Amino acid sequence: MGLPTLSAALGLPREAPGDPGQPPAGGGFWTSFGPILLLVAVFYLFLIRPANKKEKARREMLKALSKHDKVVTTGGMLGTVAVIDEETVTLEVARDVRLRFLRSAIHSIDRPPPDGKAEAPEARKSGTKG
Repeated sequence: MGLPTLSAALGLPREAPGDPGQPPAGGGFWTSFGPILLLVAVFYLFLIRPANKKEKARREMLKALSKHDKVVTTGGMLGTVAVIDEETVTLEVARDVRLRFLRSAIHSIDRPPPDGKAEAPEARKSGTKG
């Protein structure tokens, strides 16, 4: 009497004797590759696609950058755009103090709402208006 096989130890049914040249029944492409394809689809929908959308929005934001915009750099520096070049932006951070940054160092643009009305700081904090 020999050691039990793995399938017997796990309580799996024994394979019926058949032609060894035949592929196992119930298998096939979708059984083998279906979970992998599903995983690729989930990664695309939840990781790759949102990252691409975010990067596209960032490129558009940097393209729309204009003189006199108030901006925040990735390092947290606040300033007003004074000069824009192809790859660099010169920010005025205080009166007569100008610093050059790469365009990619701009994190966000602080623009007023399109209707021209700025919310009161208390309304933004509480989430209610009026």
